[in-house]
Amino acid sequence: MKIDEYTDERLDLFGDELNRRFDASRLENAKTLDVYDVVDFVGCTPDWKYLSPDQSVFGMTVFETTNFYEWEKPIFTQGDLPREIVVKKGTILIDRTLNEGCKQKQQMENFTVIHECFHWLLHKRYFENIVEDGILCCSQSSIFKESAVLNETIKILEHQANRCAASFLMPKQAVTAAFMEAARMPQKPLPLRYMTKYVAETANLFNVNFNPMKYRLQDLGFIQK
Repeated sequence: MKIDEYTDERLDLFGDELNRRFDASRLENAKTLDVYDVVDFVGCTPDWKYLSPDQSVFGMTVFETTNFYEWEKPIFTQGDLPREIVVKKGTILIDRTLNEGCKQKQQMENFTVIHECFHWLLHKRYFENIVEDGILCCSQSSIFKESAVLNETIKILEHQANRCAASFLMPKQAVTAAFMEAARMPQKPLPLRYMTKYVAETANLFNVNFNPMKYRLQDLGFIQK
């Protein structure tokens, strides 16, 4: 089955539409958000496991009940082996290290969780119709910069989830207002080196990491790519 392809503009609309359904006021104002309320809202169940001993996998979306593996601890030592578990359809698994860390990890968790929610919303039909195990693992590279080693279909899936998550967590109107207030935006995009302070301030307002906010502001035309 061929994956549905969308323009970036259409993906932004998907993010906006979920905001309208979940809390329309987020489209205009920076607001605190419990991302696990969004997991409930889209009809999934969250769970937390040590998914990899090197934190190479941050999140997983389970499209069909299947067997997977969890590790006992987040650091590998000689002789460690994972334990086989059953994960049910509709589960969003998040690596426990994101839930146990500092503010930066918590911001990373926010993006990861919403990224997985959009896999469920956009890609469920695709995974229900393929032969492979109904599970999609998302690594740090796939979430934040789309690794070049991913095959073409996975690159499309990851880009779609990334773009929708960015649009949902950092709505255009709300981000524009917050960034222009912080940076007193000039008429044309400036290089990132002049904007790092304001990118960080805006990222904190929306409880996301620096890099996702940087990419979002580049997409919106406020910072040079």
